Amino acid sequence: MAAAYGAQRNLPGLPPRRSTFVIGSDQRVRGVIRSELRMEAHADEALRILAVDGGADAGGTGPA
Repeated sequence: MAAAYGAQRNLPGLPPRRSTFVIGSDQRVRGVIRSELRMEAHADEALRILAVDGGADAGGTGPA
């Protein structure tokens, strides 16, 4: 799965890159957040993407 979304590293033995994918209810990728050091950036940016999208893809349930 990591390779399919471009999160796989090229060096064997290293874990996948830290990536968050915001996927809408229509199964389209709405946004990609990549940050190895700022983990809080993932949640903040994902929520911003959902807000810009009108929140329709969030299902009204809030962050998981």
